[in-house]
Amino acid sequence: LNQMEAEQYSQKCPILPENKRGKVLFRLLKATDKKCYFLCPDLKINKVPQSTNLVRLKWVETPRRVLLIKKPRDDKILKVAKEISKWLVTQKVEVLVEPIVKRTELANEPSVKAYTDEDAGKLEEIVDFVVCLGGDGTLLWLSNLFKKSVPPVISFAMGSLGFLTPFPATSYEHYLKQTLRGGFYLTLRSRLHITIERRGTANRKKGRRPTTGAVASSSSSNTSSSSHITKLRGKFETIAENNGKEQLKKKKRPHRRSKGSTIPEGPTPQHPELPVDDDNVDAVAAAAAAALAASIGKSDDANTVDDAKAAAPSEAAQRSVLRASITGDHLYSSSQFTKAQPESSNATNEYFTALNEVIVDNAKNSSLTNLDCYSDGVFTTKCQADGLIVATPTGSTAYSLSAGGSMVHPQVPGILFTPVCPHSLSFRPIIFPDTSKISIKVSDDARVFHEVAFDGKNRQKLYKGDQVHISMSSWPVPAVCRVSETDDWFNGVRSLLHWNQRPSQKRMKEKNDPRIQEMKQK
Repeated sequence: LNQMEAEQYSQKCPILPENKRGKVLFRLLKATDKKCYFLCPDLKINKVPQSTNLVRLKWVETPRRVLLIKKPRDDKILKVAKEISKWLVTQKVEVLVEPIVKRTELANEPSVKAYTDEDAGKLEEIVDFVVCLGGDGTLLWLSNLFKKSVPPVISFAMGSLGFLTPFPATSYEHYLKQTLRGGFYLTLRSRLHITIERRGTANRKKGRRPTTGAVASSSSSNTSSSSHITKLRGKFETIAENNGKEQLKKKKRPHRRSKGSTIPEGPTPQHPELPVDDDNVDAVAAAAAAALAASIGKSDDANTVDDAKAAAPSEAAQRSVLRASITGDHLYSSSQFTKAQPESSNATNEYFTALNEVIVDNAKNSSLTNLDCYSDGVFTTKCQADGLIVATPTGSTAYSLSAGGSMVHPQVPGILFTPVCPHSLSFRPIIFPDTSKISIKVSDDARVFHEVAFDGKNRQKLYKGDQVHISMSSWPVPAVCRVSETDDWFNGVRSLLHWNQRPSQKRMKEKNDPRIQEMKQK
């Protein structure tokens, strides 16, 4: 705070007269992400519990445009979607759907329109609220359509479980009338904001050479040669992959030429016919490397050839990568790990959102994940497990719950941190405050590449040094409540997840029990 702001706060919280016989007076400075302010001194430090986070929406005008999202390839849902769209049109409400839905399922339905590609990036500016027909997965898909602000969402249960869809589709007219009138409660379902920072990105920001094995350009004049290098490396990997696939096919059965094919039978310079086994796999790798050198030598651009020779890995490294490609071996040494990593010296950060959870796992490899975890820049722990889940309170009843995490009420401001099958008996799930900035880094000791997924989709590969930064997004999904936030949540937990469901203990019959009569007589 500057001096002027400090004086303003001092006027609002004046210093009390000095109490010579009591405690020394003090002020409390409270800071949030938005502002800092002083708390008036009363010689006591206390904290007021947060009030119930009830949000109620009232329309200033009648809604004019609705986005209809439906589960695909379901005739029952398609029928209901047509009925709802026709009813909304009678209420003078325009109905928008996804272009693919309009083209494949509602092409003959004049009551709906498809939003344009231009409108796809600004749906939150033109849509008043969203009608969701399907299950929890449909709501997750809907969340992915809005990267920032999300309009109110009313979800009708037409899926398998429907924990996030409290409204029955049979009474859609009644609930849509209430929604058009306004005055309904909302559950602000928090989302996660995720940034993937590739290893080369951090090094570039700090002015260091990238550690990915790539040749960094020292001046802008080398930009074109760098692009040639990248292309040739891709060609190198393609030749290695094709060679491995071809040799495996030839090992299983002899080569056959299809009718009308002009491909010659037998060995070719690009794919020499050598049986692949542990004894001669190096020879096959060497032949593929020679084919690569021949393809480079045919280039008309002398600079390209020189750049390729400078950037290409050594012959031994080429054979190691080709051997892994041919044998399907995904375990590699530190140097091979670096060579197999995609070019990231020119990489940019990648951004994603998730309503349920972020999962970092071992990409179906047999080795454990090796992750260094940080909270607000402070090292927290090293995760050696099948995976790690970072979830929202909404996602606490999904994958995190199956992995042993706790169920968390949607009003709780927290981020769940749940390991999947950890290789330690003491590694237990914890909950961070929603203000935490969690970072997950693939350790330099990792044996295999990892993968990260967002709500089970958009899987991205992670290599050594890559980091995933996770924080709570400022843009929640406002879900329309059927009754209230707490009532809807506990109703779903009891009826759908069968939480603590068991027959009640029977009452003891005092009159017919001789033991009780004997005790009373004594």
